[in-house]
Amino acid sequence: MAELPLPVVAFSHVGISVTDFDRAIDFYTRVLGFRVVADARAGGNPRVLLAVDDVTLELLTPDAGPEVMVPEPTTFPKPKLALTVPDAAAARATAHEHGVEVWGDELFDTPVSLVFWIRDPDGTTIQLHQFKDAGARRVADLFE
Repeated sequence: MAELPLPVVAFSHVGISVTDFDRAIDFYTRVLGFRVVADARAGGNPRVLLAVDDVTLELLTPDAGPEVMVPEPTTFPKPKLALTVPDAAAARATAHEHGVEVWGDELFDTPVSLVFWIRDPDGTTIQLHQFKDAGARRVADLFE
């Protein structure tokens, strides 16, 4: 049996649901000094990435359609923490071996990463992913 903890190598980003993208972007850029890294509001998976220093914030909409790349609907307004692991398959197997509830029967394959999800004891979603770009440690690295 593999040993815990899961091999997290970086804090990738935190995702939060917002009710108004423009208002949230204005707040985070004007008040807190974030910069827009990627704006993907058009399309089936609406989101905006903002960054300041090593912190990346993923803004999501609570009423996104079924195209949103999560195995079940995001609950508004709970956050999603995203952590980077070097090997998503191995980390998923380790979590499973230790009785950690893992969403889905296999890794979720996105255009940029291999992903699986767990929850903390209070129900906060934790996304663990391995970037396909071996040099990426956080989601903002894909856009810089």
